[in-house]
Amino acid sequence: MKKHFGEILVLALLATLSGSIGNVAPSVRAQGEAPTCEAPAGYNCWYVSPSGDDANEGSLEDPFGTIQHAVDVMNGGDFIYLRGGTYQENVQIPLTQDGTCVDVECAGGSWSTIKSYPGEWAVIDGGHRERQTIGHWHSGSGSGWLPDGTWGGMADIHYWHLERLEITGGGNTNSGGGWAASGGPFIIRYCYFHDNTVPGGSENPGAIRGYTWHDSLVEYCYFESNGCTEGNVGNCADINIFSDYATARHPEWDWYTNGPHTITYATRKNEYRYNLFENTPVGIKHKNDQILCARTGSDWRYKDYGDKIHHNIFINNSHAAILAVQDFAQVYNNIAIDGRLSSSEFHATPEMRYITIYNNLVLNERIHYFIPYYEPDVIVNFHPYWYAMNNIVENFDNTWDSASISLGVCMDKDNSGDATVNLTDSIVDRNYVYRPQDEEHHRVGRHAGDCSDWLTTEEFNSCFGTTNYHNPYDAEAPLHPGTSEADTYKTHNNHSLEGTTTIADGGIGGSHPYLEGVILPSYVGPCADDECAWVDTVLALRRLGDIAVTDLHVTNAVVGSGTLSGTITVTLRWTAPVDAVTYTLRYSDTLISETNWASAITVTVPFTAATPGSTEWLTAPAIYTGGTVYFTLKSQNGGNVWSAISNNAFWPHSDVYLPLVLRGYGP
Repeated sequence: MKKHFGEILVLALLATLSGSIGNVAPSVRAQGEAPTCEAPAGYNCWYVSPSGDDANEGSLEDPFGTIQHAVDVMNGGDFIYLRGGTYQENVQIPLTQDGTCVDVECAGGSWSTIKSYPGEWAVIDGGHRERQTIGHWHSGSGSGWLPDGTWGGMADIHYWHLERLEITGGGNTNSGGGWAASGGPFIIRYCYFHDNTVPGGSENPGAIRGYTWHDSLVEYCYFESNGCTEGNVGNCADINIFSDYATARHPEWDWYTNGPHTITYATRKNEYRYNLFENTPVGIKHKNDQILCARTGSDWRYKDYGDKIHHNIFINNSHAAILAVQDFAQVYNNIAIDGRLSSSEFHATPEMRYITIYNNLVLNERIHYFIPYYEPDVIVNFHPYWYAMNNIVENFDNTWDSASISLGVCMDKDNSGDATVNLTDSIVDRNYVYRPQDEEHHRVGRHAGDCSDWLTTEEFNSCFGTTNYHNPYDAEAPLHPGTSEADTYKTHNNHSLEGTTTIADGGIGGSHPYLEGVILPSYVGPCADDECAWVDTVLALRRLGDIAVTDLHVTNAVVGSGTLSGTITVTLRWTAPVDAVTYTLRYSDTLISETNWASAITVTVPFTAATPGSTEWLTAPAIYTGGTVYFTLKSQNGGNVWSAISNNAFWPHSDVYLPLVLRGYGP
């Protein structure tokens, strides 16, 4: 299934551009050559085309016909470019083709890379023939257990980078994934995963599925309708990462000293950011508990090893948006619509430690940390180390087990045991319950005294010395700035929480409970007014896969003076897309979307489109009286069909795009 690709607003580093003042020149154009190889020196680039042949040499002019042949002949660290079209394949990544990096900075090495050719879009369709569409599949559930009794790298692959790909058709009769691989590090960026499904969920299928990932990055991807179509839907996720199962094999919990297990085999230090998840039972799931610290005393050695899950949007994840079941996991600035945020698996025993959930919006669902239903010992004395701060829970109707924010509730509704909950090592503060459907907004344990079971916000605050908020809906002072989809996920800074306290200043602020250098926001919810552009960015990922321009940049700008006052001359750069013949460029002093495209000012583009993948340059004048100016364009093909709108390029911002440079993650 092909998706449209349009307005993808990539976050940029703020910079002030300078240049000499001069005359406003007429529109001019310089055309570059199509890139042929982006691999570092000493590494090869291979090319694959649906019309190619594996008997060919694999060059741009003489491409291979299958991805499998390309990965079989490549060396570790080489690049594979896929020309536009659909590849009906199930690609098995060899264990011998890992990238040559020694860490995620990859100085002196290279990631093994598969990506669409610039300006084109490649689809890999597994056709539900095999378990994976692409990756390296474990041959069985026991294949990853090492001789010392730990789960590890027997079948891991490392330093692979996927970019600008559509991956579908993963999974066969009972399990599978679109990208199925264990180990890492991996980079997965600008990919569209959809319909990677199996009939049942017993084997934990997903769009991305693997064991004990580490140091991996998944960003700017769109996940839609993955997992399973029936059965145990709680096992079916867009991203489904198994732990090392230390909980099952080392019941003493002090696994790093008392058992053969080591941190090497733990799920750790992964980051999932700026992704869109829709219509899958679970968005992101830690399968089973990932223990990263001892259960006695204070053990902070691996406090920086928790996964980071942030700035994602989850829509209609019927079982859960996020199941964060890992010590030190960080879940922040996410938006979940019809999907809960949960911090426990059914067999999480003893309780997970130091999971931190802050500045999220959960609509029509809840945030909770529950007790596993078949662990009666924990039910008697539940002592969580859990932090939930600055979150908004909106329009939740209490269920039999949970209120808007709940801790220590037994998930077995038939269990009559009482749960005492010790919150001395937890923080549940500055959360906002908005337009709740019930009077009791919190639940703590069960039948264990005045400060347990169902509590109003006032009762919870009185019991635990906190400052949480709640309000009914007020049409005169709405929480959200508008009725468009993006606006219903953003918040008004001046929305009142209590008295003069507002969204802008009602947050907890100050230092993170244990992460050095991390400052918690002083606002409540997923973003402040001036930090909400990421919401539009993520929602626009629905258009991944169209042939529209995706990388429009402002590379230089000169503000006019004297007789040229009130003007600006900008230089723009982009990659020519497939099938483009002509362009229309427009600009405005506000962000441009399909809604206001027609009212933006048109700039003549005095040339036809170059060869797909070529670099286009345009220098053009525009009216400018200060503030930010936004540019976007559409292309038109020979049949007079217009593309979707491009990303917005804007000034005064530089064109340094964070996903390409942050933390040294790949080229």
